[in-house]
Amino acid sequence: MKHPILSTLLIFFLHFAGSNLSAQNRFNIGVDFGIINSQFDGDKLFGFNKYGLTGGLQVHYSISNTSELRFDLGYMNIGSNYANETRPNVITPADYTLLSINMQAASSFIGITQKFRPTPSGYRTFGVTAGLRIARAFTFDTQIHNVGNIPFEFDRQNISSTTYGPDIKFEWYLTPKITAQASVYFSINNMVLNEENFVSVLRPYFFGYSASYLLSKPSIFKMRKKKKRRRR
Repeated sequence: MKHPILSTLLIFFLHFAGSNLSAQNRFNIGVDFGIINSQFDGDKLFGFNKYGLTGGLQVHYSISNTSELRFDLGYMNIGSNYANETRPNVITPADYTLLSINMQAASSFIGITQKFRPTPSGYRTFGVTAGLRIARAFTFDTQIHNVGNIPFEFDRQNISSTTYGPDIKFEWYLTPKITAQASVYFSINNMVLNEENFVSVLRPYFFGYSASYLLSKPSIFKMRKKKKRRRR
């Protein structure tokens, strides 16, 4: 990996999981796919008007029947979309300049899941996952809309390729293998390295909606089956 933080998170995750002798029985791998509804703070545009795709690989490590560690690695498309907006209360010429963004990034997530609402059989139907997401852009396309016909230049070299911040996911376990997810992410770092003439802050935010599928049966069900066999 090119980014040292991503490498450190992955090494930490694998070291923690590998330190347990029964780690092989606790690992589960899954895939997810969905859509993102995003915007950038600082682009002078309002509303979550940019839609993009997201998807990737998930690794789950069961700590107990109700909690697990999770590591995601995948792709996401975020940005902001110009929708013929007008600014009625213009004070300075810079307020006439709007910025559309299309960012494609490799994204990683590490967090912890807590599961709730058990059924009589022990199956959990709802969970919350919270953790840190780090994304590194491999494309960052922009379009300047000079509503007032005032020329401005945008320096791509002045923009960081990395964004990071907390990501919270609400999960509904439809079956032992299929999960529906709704998530919210907000960046805590400013992607603008040095203040420009009309862009001083760029921070992405998004709502995500996705579905995931476990390629292996969850370990909680493996453990329950073993216990039943011993009782017989």
